[in-house]
Amino acid sequence: MNPSEAFLFPSSYYQDIAFFCSNYMTRIFSRGLIIFMFDENDGWQGKLRSFIESILFKSHSDDSVAIGAMVLLEAFRNGPHPRPAYPHPDYLEYFLGAYISAHHYLSRRPMRHGFWKDVVDDLYTECELQRIEKTFASRLGGRVHIGQSGYLDMKKLMYGFVRTHMDLRSGGSYVRNRSSEPRDLPPWRMSNVGRRGTLTHTTS
Repeated sequence: MNPSEAFLFPSSYYQDIAFFCSNYMTRIFSRGLIIFMFDENDGWQGKLRSFIESILFKSHSDDSVAIGAMVLLEAFRNGPHPRPAYPHPDYLEYFLGAYISAHHYLSRRPMRHGFWKDVVDDLYTECELQRIEKTFASRLGGRVHIGQSGYLDMKKLMYGFVRTHMDLRSGGSYVRNRSSEPRDLPPWRMSNVGRRGTLTHTTS
């Protein structure tokens, strides 16, 4: 996605993706069987979701980066390295390390100097950002790789999650399996059609 086209997506675009990512991280890292509620563990689930949403919104990257980050976090979870029990503030850095690594892996053009510092504002310094990315990559054996199979599986999970929440917001009912709905197409694609038409008409 061209960053200049970010406003073409519905306002809930990054919110839904952040919701998926925070839930998925809890699912793969927590030893409990139930996703944390927002008021549990000092509001951890809400803090994680808010942090992720901020990163997604300020970087203006498309959903492929978030999908890739979740794939990398799964590989990170399966590695032999020690990590603190979940939830823990370190998991904010784990997401950020995975997101930056996924962006570098998937991006076709280099980011301008200071891009990630602008994304995180005053949360981390340039040196801390470099440490976060290098530490995350080293725990993956120094080779950041997003396999096609894992990427496509994660893509279907995310799109299914987002589509369900879009339906519920619009007053629809929850349908677990919807064979007629393409699972590899963005749930917000129809909304984009009207927005893109408006943009084309305005700019012409």
